[in-house]
Amino acid sequence: MHLNDIIKGCQKYDKKAQFELVKRYSERLRSTCNLYVIDKTSAKDVLQESFMIIFSKIESYSDKGSFEGWMRMITVRCALAWIKKHKRFTKTDEAICKPFVLAPKVYDSLHTKDIIDFIQNLPEAQRLVFSLFVIEGYSHTEISKQLGIKEATSRSHLLRARKLLQKRILLTDIKIDRAV
Repeated sequence: MHLNDIIKGCQKYDKKAQFELVKRYSERLRSTCNLYVIDKTSAKDVLQESFMIIFSKIESYSDKGSFEGWMRMITVRCALAWIKKHKRFTKTDEAICKPFVLAPKVYDSLHTKDIIDFIQNLPEAQRLVFSLFVIEGYSHTEISKQLGIKEATSRSHLLRARKLLQKRILLTDIKIDRAV
């Protein structure tokens, strides 16, 4: 089934088209949910909520821009709403790590799953800002509005997240070198 047919079918509340949309995009959108909501059960709830909103708002989708990007934006907003509803957005007081240079061989030993695990294990505030800025492409102004923080705080969380990721990747590389 072609994507335009699926969209038109969903706009007419066709169950087959809705099923096809879920089947086609659930894994990609689940990955988005998992970046923001660590608990797998809660991430599934966010995914389900996202699809409910997608189906209710699909009539407003115009052919301008990427349909997947439109769905991803809804999913990110659902994840952020879940975080605000179930947890208070907390400012973490993570110590800033010393900057250092990563050797290129570090990156050779990393897999996508490793990188996702590193991101998911960041403190919540840093994980949210990092994901919104680096993965979703939001500006610090947009992030500050979404999370209700100052732009400077957003920049600070991003810097801390990057430094903490570098530190953890470097430590992983040291463990790999010692194991060899």
